[in-house]
Amino acid sequence: MLLPRQPGDPQHPSLRHLTIKPHHGCRYNCPYCKSRRDLFRKSGGIRLGLDDWAGVFADADRLGCQYLDISGGEPTLYRLLPGLVWEAKRRGWFVSLNSSGYGIPAALDALAAACLDQVIISLLSIDAARHDSARGAQGSWQTALRAMDRVASSGMRLIIHLIVNRHNYAELPLLIDFAFARGAAGLALVYPEDDGESRHLLMTAAEILRFRAEVLPECLRRYASHRPIPDASHANLAGLFAMHGVSGDFSAGRYWTDIEDAHRCCLKPESFALIYANGDVLPCNGVEYSHRPIAGNVLRQSLGEIWTGPEYAAFRESRMAFCRLCPSSHHTGIAVHRADNPPYAAPVVRRIPEALPVARPAAQDRGGSQSSGRATAARSAAAQMRALNS
Repeated sequence: MLLPRQPGDPQHPSLRHLTIKPHHGCRYNCPYCKSRRDLFRKSGGIRLGLDDWAGVFADADRLGCQYLDISGGEPTLYRLLPGLVWEAKRRGWFVSLNSSGYGIPAALDALAAACLDQVIISLLSIDAARHDSARGAQGSWQTALRAMDRVASSGMRLIIHLIVNRHNYAELPLLIDFAFARGAAGLALVYPEDDGESRHLLMTAAEILRFRAEVLPECLRRYASHRPIPDASHANLAGLFAMHGVSGDFSAGRYWTDIEDAHRCCLKPESFALIYANGDVLPCNGVEYSHRPIAGNVLRQSLGEIWTGPEYAAFRESRMAFCRLCPSSHHTGIAVHRADNPPYAAPVVRRIPEALPVARPAAQDRGGSQSSGRATAARSAAAQMRALNS
């Protein structure tokens, strides 16, 4: 059964979920990120400094933001990362960091001091050799493992993120045991995106049927052994690939037969924004693959002007052709040790931690003051131009 969009309101959109990518670089070379890397290259060399991001967060706060996801590239390469977290936490937001694990052990103490709520570690397999091969980097599995152990031992929420694909789907029962053993708070199980032509990850129709008939029952059995009381998370797990051949073709990377169904189930245009390191604002993650539309740039307009502007309004009305290929509404999550991880677009209780430092953490950005200064100067010039035109 397809549900109408909730709680997004096209007439009164409220920006609840902000994703930012403050650093586009990465130490790995995963094949499924090619289109995203192409867009990173197109975005140019300028990178927002911490004062720029603070201004963006102030705008987002006025628009109702409650949840910040810091992603990349690899966000730990951004040397001002603790300051970013602090700027969001002083507004009471829930702050999550999405990482391959690289840089987490070295950065975690500073991030914990800034009161980061959650770290999502992305895995491609629980087999070390398979994971390293997919990442294109020897030792990446051990790096992820060390990061997971550090996060779990810190008391911070650890979420393990896995793209379920033809290389790892048979491992899923073992992954469930692995997640409980590592102290994770939850598992985010997602489908391959933008893989219809290259087919690095997509499962065949026969593999999907095998998964449903043979692998998934074992997943459900193992999950029930850890969480014996049935709840929504059990149903979420049981729904993996359940809509194959009904609402789309998972084996072809076409997740929706009817694009209107995709639009009806999507919350993002009324509640989400993605901002790149150069200030470009994307109205949904799918733009990383379609490369358009770009709704605006926070160095030329305020985020509020972009959010209420004609480009965003047009996207909310018409969306884009890529929506048919978007699996986001099918992604699922299951609880491991806790069931209180806020789902996407759910209301988050704003809370400024008592332990939050009074002053913003000081650090030196990898690009130095020059990159920060260029962006700050550009933002200042744009603000002066708006004032002259008003």
